[in-house]
Amino acid sequence: MKKLLISFSLLIFGLTLIGCSSVNAEDVKFEDDVISNFIDFNLDTFAELTNDENVVFSPISLYYVLAIVYSYSSNSAEEEVEALLGMSKTELMDQINLLNDRLPVSDDSTVFYFENTVFYDNSYVAYNTNIFEQYESIFHYELAEKNFASGEAGRRLVEKIDEGTDHFLSPTEEYFNYLKSSSLLINNTIYYNGTWKTEFSSKYTVEDKFYANDGSEQIVNMMKKLDYYAKYYESEKATAAQKYFMDGSSMIFILPDETMSITDIVNDQNEMLKLLQPNTYYTDASIMMTIPKFSFYNDLTLDDTLKNLGLNSLFSGSNFSLITNDNINVDSIRQMAKIQVDEVGVKVAASTTMDYTASLSVDKIIEFNVNRPFLYIIMSPDQIPLFFGVMYSI
Repeated sequence: MKKLLISFSLLIFGLTLIGCSSVNAEDVKFEDDVISNFIDFNLDTFAELTNDENVVFSPISLYYVLAIVYSYSSNSAEEEVEALLGMSKTELMDQINLLNDRLPVSDDSTVFYFENTVFYDNSYVAYNTNIFEQYESIFHYELAEKNFASGEAGRRLVEKIDEGTDHFLSPTEEYFNYLKSSSLLINNTIYYNGTWKTEFSSKYTVEDKFYANDGSEQIVNMMKKLDYYAKYYESEKATAAQKYFMDGSSMIFILPDETMSITDIVNDQNEMLKLLQPNTYYTDASIMMTIPKFSFYNDLTLDDTLKNLGLNSLFSGSNFSLITNDNINVDSIRQMAKIQVDEVGVKVAASTTMDYTASLSVDKIIEFNVNRPFLYIIMSPDQIPLFFGVMYSI
């Protein structure tokens, strides 16, 4: 069996926090039809990744890579990806065009970088490059033939991730050594670096307690700021606060009720659909926010996650006849991700790799203290979820 590799990396800035009220599940719909199927994908993948450990993950980066894989796939792999993404190839291409138009843009306060890459090597696998070229204008990827065995493909990928994320996510060449036995690489790199609309002042950052999920008390640096431009949500299950960045993106911090766990919230689709729609389910509020400074890195293996979501045929041969007559399949799928939250703003990055074998009222100030395990969501100005994460300990 020949090896094929698909890789993508991403870095995103901006988070959003939400809460919900209780209604029947059938009463809660995602009102934006353009990305409703994308939201289902977000919820399904994040639920699979949520356990009792910290996690940071970008579903949109994985989504773009799977969309490219879908365009190249055939037979049962094509059917399985279609079932997961919820649309035909033609519908998905329309969806990608709409998403492309609604991603954040760089301005004086924000840096946003988004690029897809396809590298291939015809030394061991004869690829039909016409298919690669057919989708080039839709995904706007850099298409190039590279030598994988010599490490050329891996070195160039490292350079692109490092440069695209402004050195925030800097993988080593050694990390991508496994690419040397592959022949196709699909990469998505997304980077968002934004500034709080209302910045925290470091002089008000003090050491305080964070109550971790294992019952321990951790002394961490807590930032504090009265935010007049925030949004708030409260239900029997959770409270949430949405804090904006200068470009309109936001970070939502979600605190489950003390009778509920983070897993309870993540697995409650009704609640999550409300948390993902602050324009509908949140109210303007003045919030005294107390938020921990934190940074976190993880390296996730996503093979079982995607298999649990029904993508089994990607890992077996004879499903990519559109791009080659050789027998290739996915061997492993990994995502490295990193987040940093401080007084100025938020940085978050990830790199995912598939390895183929071949205005405001101030009458009331709400206290919102994130001093125990919390969920966070990163959203674009158009309410597209860019990143999900959980912090059980700091």
